[in-house]
Amino acid sequence: MQSNLAEHSDVTGVLPPDRGPTDSYDVAGPTHEERPEIAATSNDTTTTAFPVSPERRSLYAEVDSLAAEFRATQDPDVAIALADKRFEAAAGYDEEPVRTDWPPVYEDPFPDLRKGRIPEVGTDRLDARTVAGGIKHRGSCIVRGLFSPEQVKRTVESIDRVASLRTEEEPEPDEPDAWYRPYLNIGPMRRGLRRMVIRDGGTWLADSPIVAARVLDDLRQAGVIDLVTEHFGERPFFSLQKSTLRYSEPVHNFAGWHQDGSFLGWNSRTINVWVALSDCGGDHPTPGLEILPRRIERMLDQDGGLGSASISDATVLRTAGPTSLVVPEFKAGDALIFDQKLVHRTHLFPEMTKPRYALECWLFAPAHAPEPYVPLLV
Repeated sequence: MQSNLAEHSDVTGVLPPDRGPTDSYDVAGPTHEERPEIAATSNDTTTTAFPVSPERRSLYAEVDSLAAEFRATQDPDVAIALADKRFEAAAGYDEEPVRTDWPPVYEDPFPDLRKGRIPEVGTDRLDARTVAGGIKHRGSCIVRGLFSPEQVKRTVESIDRVASLRTEEEPEPDEPDAWYRPYLNIGPMRRGLRRMVIRDGGTWLADSPIVAARVLDDLRQAGVIDLVTEHFGERPFFSLQKSTLRYSEPVHNFAGWHQDGSFLGWNSRTINVWVALSDCGGDHPTPGLEILPRRIERMLDQDGGLGSASISDATVLRTAGPTSLVVPEFKAGDALIFDQKLVHRTHLFPEMTKPRYALECWLFAPAHAPEPYVPLLV
């Protein structure tokens, strides 16, 4: 029986981060006329709201311009240019942190919620006070219906299309295109990690310029980017290695409990947006997430034996005390939002029969991003 390495690849401790199609698919998606709610969205406020150098401000504006052009045209060449500009705009970030009052102080937005329950909201409550406050006091927050059925369908089809363009043996094709163009400016250990992720059905989000552009637009349309920007006090980055399009077979592997802060850095300023693209969790025969539904303000001992970051069942149960571990039910399009302190693992059992599609997008405050992870501007 294998360890579930690539679902949370850093849990293994094997590969420390480096520094430094079918005819049924069509590149052209809905135009901006067909999606006015996206066309009306602009990054202009995030370009100008925070003090960065004139050079970086110019790069941010170029990202915004290319994002708007891709939104309107769905041009594959623009998607590639946008991906390159996101890398360039985040490279060598040396600006002073904007927010000094960290962590922010939030009242508990769910004072009547019983302890041991994960708060749930709809997209009408996506603001920092509610979601980041829920994380601060409860460990995580579920957002019901973050992605529409159309967005779920498009993202699932995109995952399948990208998967048809690469293999574990050939993760870097000779003729990359806008659907799959792996970032090459990384060392051999990170390339080995890419192979592991591919072997387990995943693709790094930034390795697909078209899908990255669409997913980030979807998150912005839903209000996620605005709430994270409000929480961080600065426009976020996402990372090459920690943002992933996932296809998970129902294979009963060992999955280690962990806190992402054990490898991202306990003091990193992070928010993860995990979106279920299949019905999963609860009683579904599909891999889900098992969670300790409490805020844990310390790093637990990594004594699980499934790599340097894994936590043993005994430590998790001792930490939980009277709090029951939970496996929340997610409908396709629901999301779990949390930070690096949440204790969780992939939920697997032998009777599972259906695969799971999911999206994971880790967002970082640029001035406090984990240095080993390759950053891109949102």
